[in-house]
Amino acid sequence: AGAAAREQSIVVAEDAHSGALLGTASLIVEHKLVRGCGRVGHVEDVVTHEKARGRGVGRALLGRLAELAREAGCYKVILDCADKNAAFYEKSGYRRAELQMRLDLGPPQRGARPPAPAPSKRVLSLLSASTEIVCRLGCAHLLVGRSHGCDDPPLATALPVVTAPRVDPNAPSLQLDEAVRAQAAAGGPIYQIRSELVRSLRPDVIITQEQCRICAVTPEDVDAACVALPSTALVTIMPVTLDDVLGDVVTIA
Repeated sequence: AGAAAREQSIVVAEDAHSGALLGTASLIVEHKLVRGCGRVGHVEDVVTHEKARGRGVGRALLGRLAELAREAGCYKVILDCADKNAAFYEKSGYRRAELQMRLDLGPPQRGARPPAPAPSKRVLSLLSASTEIVCRLGCAHLLVGRSHGCDDPPLATALPVVTAPRVDPNAPSLQLDEAVRAQAAAGGPIYQIRSELVRSLRPDVIITQEQCRICAVTPEDVDAACVALPSTALVTIMPVTLDDVLGDVVTIA
């Protein structure tokens, strides 16, 4: 049995007649900042009952984890094992690769308490690309709002929309061009920001761009509309080259 593809999956094998637990294994999906924000599956805690060994339980568990990794979009699956167990994993298609390094931190000091988890950031994305990047980084749960143009991935469309164009985006191209030019010539913003909604969302971080004031909301637009949010961090991206795009991924992360 196993849950659908997600950030962490645990699969178990049980005896069909007695219901006894025969083995278990888990998969953790890691989001990388390389390979186009690709995903890597980490196999952990592969355990089979001593009475079930030699019956193909371990290989079945590994096979199910491989399926879940494919469903999650992983480009590879990796695991750590002792030399004596390498032959077992090789029978399931794994091969020896690279070298594992480890730093032992030792047991926690007596009386020491684990650090309290940092509070989650509340992120408002006003740019389609930044919304996709946040989601690809596995942080879609941090998003509290979006721009009118953020429609990918589909789950983003459930977020509150805090911007709207001041011109009709469905107008014929010539009329749209004239309307945008007139709005720009007047010195007014091309997009409206719903300030009250933004304040109600209480974002810790707002992501926008300064590449083009015609294409999306700019930092100036945000400053003018969100003066009541002095503690909110404004993250601005302005990619020109491919390296800039990759740098923006790191900045947003």
